[in-house]
Amino acid sequence: MQAVSTPKPSTINAITLELVQASLNNIVREMRVTLMRSSYAPILYETHDFSCSILDRRGEIVGMYVDVPHHNFQLVFCTEYLLEKYGEDIHPGDVFFINDPYIGGTHLNDIALLVPVFYQGELVHFATARAHWGDVGGLTPGSVSGKSTELFHEGLRIPMVKICSRGVLNEALLDTILANVRMPFEARGDFMAQLQTARLGEARIIELYDRYGPDTIATCLDAYLHQAEKRMREAITRLPDGIYFAEDYLENSGTNPDPVVVRCKTEIHGDTINVDFTGTSAQVAGPTNTPYTCSLCGVFNVLKTFLDPGVLMNSGGWRPIEVTIPEGTTLNPVWPAPVGGFADIMFGPVQGCMLSILGQLIPEQLSAALRSGANQVNASGTDPDRGNAMWHLFEFASGGWPACKENDGNLNTYQWDMGDLPTIWPFERMEQIRPLKAKYNNMRLDSGGPGYRRGGLGLERMWEVDAPSGAVSILTSDAILPRPGMSMGYGGALNSITVRRDGGEIPMSDIPGKVAGFPLQQGDFIVTHSSGGGGYGDPLSRPAEWVKNDFESGYVSIAGALADYGVVIDNAEVDMQATESLRDQLRRQRVTVCINATEEDSYDNKGRRLLQVSRETAKRLEVTDNDIVEYVPESGVPLRAWIKVDLELKGESSPLGSTGQAMIGLSEGDSIWIRTPWTSVSRP
Repeated sequence: MQAVSTPKPSTINAITLELVQASLNNIVREMRVTLMRSSYAPILYETHDFSCSILDRRGEIVGMYVDVPHHNFQLVFCTEYLLEKYGEDIHPGDVFFINDPYIGGTHLNDIALLVPVFYQGELVHFATARAHWGDVGGLTPGSVSGKSTELFHEGLRIPMVKICSRGVLNEALLDTILANVRMPFEARGDFMAQLQTARLGEARIIELYDRYGPDTIATCLDAYLHQAEKRMREAITRLPDGIYFAEDYLENSGTNPDPVVVRCKTEIHGDTINVDFTGTSAQVAGPTNTPYTCSLCGVFNVLKTFLDPGVLMNSGGWRPIEVTIPEGTTLNPVWPAPVGGFADIMFGPVQGCMLSILGQLIPEQLSAALRSGANQVNASGTDPDRGNAMWHLFEFASGGWPACKENDGNLNTYQWDMGDLPTIWPFERMEQIRPLKAKYNNMRLDSGGPGYRRGGLGLERMWEVDAPSGAVSILTSDAILPRPGMSMGYGGALNSITVRRDGGEIPMSDIPGKVAGFPLQQGDFIVTHSSGGGGYGDPLSRPAEWVKNDFESGYVSIAGALADYGVVIDNAEVDMQATESLRDQLRRQRVTVCINATEEDSYDNKGRRLLQVSRETAKRLEVTDNDIVEYVPESGVPLRAWIKVDLELKGESSPLGSTGQAMIGLSEGDSIWIRTPWTSVSRP
């Protein structure tokens, strides 16, 4: 994707422009409510895993609301492909159907319908509705699992097809699609809900054109896109020109325990940003690849959020941004690589790299990194009380928000890159429609990343299986390696999704968080412990009274207050003298290294950054070869590396290449704190 520049559009009355903009966004609001209230699957009407949008005739987004960004911005590429494939064979009443990740999708479960909108015989817009279907075939119920090795394992792939032609539904095609999914009744209902939602958008757009006329609306759209472009360019010019580097890791591919490496070089020049992901890991034989278009969304999510906040998105904001991603990498895989875990790598390392870049420029305006783990849980079986009909639970339990300079992280809520998704669907509703019993749903004590500002807490949640048998598939990350904190803050607690039977946890996979079709029995418990958000700032500088309030609120235990914050709580009161003494002691115990500047950075054959230390330093850190640690700058995102004990090194000296130095703002002779990524309480 290349940055582009467009001429300034013709002037338009400011009030008319505002009315047209608001009307387009309100049409999307009405579409969303319609889909929410008419869909059949609880993942749509309870958890809102869908999005609606309006695109102009070129495929640029001009109408959104609080939708999931990565659902919608791929539609730009879908529309480009549609126009190229069908050319003049696009007519009123046509409806196009697609879920192909290699054209402009996410994973196969996300089904998009595009309705072309004509006015006075001219194509003017596309009204779209994309929704997650509970099942689209594949190896396991729910279609998403932690062990897929090719796209065919993840379900039915539908290219850009015309599902309705001039108003006539292609029943044979729809029947063929539904014959390949495990819950055809539900899928048909969701398809019809999407279809009527998109057609509602079509009708409302025509009404808008009747009100204002095509010339006025065309001028407004050009102005609307130009304004977004102008705001983004102005925001970029406030950043210093230069070349910046970042790297991040996803803990594993699902089928291989080695980490997946994402590296990027970002050049800021005037009012443009160029992001190059050369150096990223090759695509993996596991589900944690992400389609090219999703990788672009990860870049844009961060830049839009922190450079141009507070205004609804449209395609104009893309124009100053250029992204290069080599084909065949995990961020731009070649068919038939699986992509069911696209969210893990997009939310985690892609957005993490962009936060690291901005962390070198505007750290005080950022939050800590977002979670990687999408916590996708697909449990299913047959229900004898409903004629052995298939039952299915798909949920993706949220974790805590990361903290920022001014605020602690929110508790157990989806983060700013996830639209309006509610925290999680109500227990009571699910118990009515699935053979599951709710056991508890609590905040997870000590899960928020320690910092001057504490990360938000995750949750503890348990279902009991009340059916004779079933199976569960799990796809998540952050189960081995926590996401980092910010400006000396720690990451939050790890994800953990397990099955308990007869009082103990059952091994389901050789890699935590990656499970495919594990058999369930009646009385089994599905237990989710979702991750906490990263902390911001030094946890030893968090006011002791704040830590006491956290204890009283059930956020932090006495042990957590002591180990992670250095706060001594005795008889429900803070012992300030003991606290000051303990904090001084903990600061003195921090291990630092002195940078020996080198030209080249050191990596192993798996692409992992190496931190070479002396035997004495390794002993003080209580680490050995291949243990993971962090360089912890006072400001910005920590830099992660794997230990290599060098017997020739003495004292605190440690080599660091020019790229690593640039990422954490160090030079020859500087000292920096080195630590393991886990807090004392959250260590695995």
